[in-house]
Amino acid sequence: MEAKTVGQSLALGSYPIDWIYDYEHGFIKVLGGHIREEPIDRSKVEHDWQLTDVDRAIMHWFMRELCRRCNLEKWQLHLEKGCNESVWMRAHRLVANRTAGEIMAQAIYVDWPASCIFPQ
Repeated sequence: MEAKTVGQSLALGSYPIDWIYDYEHGFIKVLGGHIREEPIDRSKVEHDWQLTDVDRAIMHWFMRELCRRCNLEKWQLHLEKGCNESVWMRAHRLVANRTAGEIMAQAIYVDWPASCIFPQ
């Protein structure tokens, strides 16, 4: 059986990564409907009932991929509703904080002068 919509495809057991692959290789075409530029940020959604099953599937897939690529745990990306920071921004801030901590630890270990760490 062939699916005519992304929702039907999801109901038949496909995953967002399947949709991306098929779209990039020309196996599926977008013929209409609402197309998002990027995945929904759950912190920006007022009510969960506003999300479709497809929105949820893409959102969960995006979070898993972001965690995998940034070496983070899912709980670290939890944001409260109404937060001004996107999940993507939070992930990159956490990675930057981790990297800064590693640099500081190395500087303390090798006893670098503060001018090497914080150039004027």
